[in-house]
Amino acid sequence: GGGYSGGGGSGRGHGGGSTTVIHMALAPHLAGAAMLPMLPTPPTLHYQLDGGQADPFAAAAALARCDDGASPPALGPTMLEVENGERHAYIKCTTAGTEHWTDRCSDSCATHLAGSSKFAAVFYENSTVQLYTPAGRRAMPPLVLPGRAAFISAAGGQLIVVTGDGSLVVWEVGTPGEATLVMRESVAPLLTGPRAPPAPPMIAVRLAVCGSPVAQFADGHAFVFHRGLKSWARVADHSFPRSEFTSSLDFFVAAGGPGGGSELHALQAAARRANVGMGTSALLRGSSVATRGDTGRHLECLMAS
Repeated sequence: GGGYSGGGGSGRGHGGGSTTVIHMALAPHLAGAAMLPMLPTPPTLHYQLDGGQADPFAAAAALARCDDGASPPALGPTMLEVENGERHAYIKCTTAGTEHWTDRCSDSCATHLAGSSKFAAVFYENSTVQLYTPAGRRAMPPLVLPGRAAFISAAGGQLIVVTGDGSLVVWEVGTPGEATLVMRESVAPLLTGPRAPPAPPMIAVRLAVCGSPVAQFADGHAFVFHRGLKSWARVADHSFPRSEFTSSLDFFVAAGGPGGGSELHALQAAARRANVGMGTSALLRGSSVATRGDTGRHLECLMAS
């Protein structure tokens, strides 16, 4: 669980992929489910795993503790970088420009990177993902996903991935040798539900502070997966334009409104901004009674979320 600055040396893992591949039985593909679009594979990828030590006083103290002639510890951000070839990928992990470990995949290009100070993950065109420990060791053989990764995110020791067929999986991979499946679900109901056809494009999937997946769409709608009910709950939309608690302004957070400073307010403010224009006409048409009604119902939703 330590930082990446104690890497395991250059050249670790060279020579291509392992001959063993683990097949994970994830969410089944749903007939008729909308396929998520796949972006072109970029020639290079960069991902910041750790912010490093930004305190200049700590940096100076660390430098003073170094023995004469010894290299000072790297205090900059830890970066995971990939350079794609025609059908291979070269992976490198550095801190403040100092190379810690490298690896090479000889049979596929990389499409996505994710990780934290506890792990690193590289996703490939051949629908596999390779996990690494902070020291640069392969944590396990490549894992086979139901399809190519479309959205990924990492938080602490957890990794969330949504594949092109709508499968969603959350793993706990922060402790080497103790990786576990946290959740296996699908975003297909959000893509093929009453908002289709066609549903607005999905723009992000991540883990909320509570650990539940959050899916965001281009129209500002946001959904959180309810673990107890095994269903997606819509927590941000355009349902209450006349509510006194509806605002797209950042100062509302500082003012201490319901959910102020929280993920929930940020999602609802994004929905309001995505729907700018409709709110003004609704306010002009609405009466004080309608405003009070919207405010009350909106508050109920806020408290329940």
